[in-house]
Amino acid sequence: MISLVGRKFTVLMHAPLFIKLWLLPAWVLLGLGRLTVLIIPFRRIVPLLGNFAGTESQLPLLAPDQRNSALLIGQTVRMAGRHAPWRANCFAQAIAASLLLRLYKIPYSIFFGVRPTIAHRHRPIEAHAWTAAGDVAITGGQGFKSFTVVAVFHTIPSPPKA
Repeated sequence: MISLVGRKFTVLMHAPLFIKLWLLPAWVLLGLGRLTVLIIPFRRIVPLLGNFAGTESQLPLLAPDQRNSALLIGQTVRMAGRHAPWRANCFAQAIAASLLLRLYKIPYSIFFGVRPTIAHRHRPIEAHAWTAAGDVAITGGQGFKSFTVVAVFHTIPSPPKA
């Protein structure tokens, strides 16, 4: 147990400053995201996700600094999810990541998909949510490979004011 804590502490100490600063807030956002998913109906969550785009989405190119921030946001949210005492599932991670991406004015898309399987009354449909910004998979891994997209929400932040 002590060696596990020591290893995790060592990993954190070698992490970029961004992750050190945002790990606790990301962890809190994951908790709020999980609570939101559990108690609020999906139709009420939809406005928080971004603009509905059907099943198509455009992933605009990111500036180099936006891409670096997107990579760090993804690492931070995934790390916080691994250490959450609750189930930090894909939907909660997508919500937390989208809030951080909006804060940094990074355009993103949240994808909802289902795994194409033969319907069976004893086997529930497998669903997944993932977040991408440009060519960066923020949360949810490579959802495009295993899931058929059924809904996309995206945001394109407004340009900075001159």
